[in-house]
Amino acid sequence: RYHADLPTALSRTWLLLPGDGYLQAAYSADGASNRELHNYAEEKGVALVGPHGLRSMLQLWRTIQAEAEDSALVETPGVQEQLSRLQPLWRAKALPQSVKLGEAIKGVVTTYNELREIIIEFEDELRHKEVLDLPKLRSTSLPAKLQGPTEAPSPIA
Repeated sequence: RYHADLPTALSRTWLLLPGDGYLQAAYSADGASNRELHNYAEEKGVALVGPHGLRSMLQLWRTIQAEAEDSALVETPGVQEQLSRLQPLWRAKALPQSVKLGEAIKGVVTTYNELREIIIEFEDELRHKEVLDLPKLRSTSLPAKLQGPTEAPSPIA
């Protein structure tokens, strides 16, 4: 366990095999099962990786480490105290305003779609032979009907 000697090291040793052929050779002779090899490496705190997987593994490991640090930070008493203080504000003010905004957006969408239909009807009537008898050189280019916001289940009951 080389990584145990350094306090700032990753929590496992990464064994980089310099070619994918070496990694394949480390698997069983027929290449069908690598479970035993990976289980053994896991017991020893070693991650086996070939050159093509190294970058992805390092990015994944960095993400896991960052998530662990963030999770630990959220659990600190100071952050928990702030979250407890902010939760009533969120529930009493922010969530109701969000619902109100969603309803307002639905109203705007409905009004727009109704106006769109009226404009199309108006144009058809205006161009009618009995009114102005205007030729239609090109089709009216209105934006498509809008879709309103969809309902999502509330994360807080």
